[in-house]
Amino acid sequence: MRIKFLAILACILILTCCKQTVRNDLKLVETGETFSLIEKYVPAKKDSMKLQTDSLAFIGIQKKKPESFINEELPKSYTDRSFFTKLSASTYNLASVPGYIVKFDTSKKVYERKTLKPLIKNNKVPISDAINDGILYSNKINKNASFNASAIIGGLKVENKQMMELVVQDIVISYVPDSLVDCAAIKQIVENQIPVDQRKFYFYVKNSTLTIINNRVLKETSFNVNVNSTYVTAEGKIYNSNDKFSRERMVSVELISLDNLIDCQ
Repeated sequence: MRIKFLAILACILILTCCKQTVRNDLKLVETGETFSLIEKYVPAKKDSMKLQTDSLAFIGIQKKKPESFINEELPKSYTDRSFFTKLSASTYNLASVPGYIVKFDTSKKVYERKTLKPLIKNNKVPISDAINDGILYSNKINKNASFNASAIIGGLKVENKQMMELVVQDIVISYVPDSLVDCAAIKQIVENQIPVDQRKFYFYVKNSTLTIINNRVLKETSFNVNVNSTYVTAEGKIYNSNDKFSRERMVSVELISLDNLIDCQ
């Protein structure tokens, strides 16, 4: 009987130790890893401009009557996102972003990663999917576009006597499916480690998206036929470019308040 009792006690101690290890893994820590997000985008008030665009040069371009065209706004589905600023090379590894808990530091205005590992069931990794037909915006803009030089297009700027071809395209998304969000671990952390009045500052990173900003600047010029050029007319003036598209990279994240995940299953 004594041997049986000792065996049972040993099993209890082993299970207790294992349980304690899990708890230690779920402790919020000071990782020192921080990131900033672009503040909420607010469109600037800009005037419209008469534009007419042609993909290829042709001899009668100056005789074609300009049509009224207003700089089209970026879609709300894009401008409402939370974008990283001052990206590091590691940020582009999208699979390393989702699944962590982050805390917003109100004094420094930055987010700090607070967990050492992603909170994903069965220690799985985020799913990464290529986005087919991810074009969100494709248009030509001038200096009067409300988002000209804004952070959400990587600070790209159109100057006087310039226009820009702009294509905004989602490329890859990395995410934690709802079924794999470790709700039990999140609930344990929230209830045992985060005071009620502080919970509004804690978030779960649900997904991250890589977006490419394809762009090409066209400059005001006198008309000169060149089949390799792209021409645009605006208010009787002509703009062209022989350059290839350049690319800027943007990374956005979806942050979910931990309060909204306490009751998830």
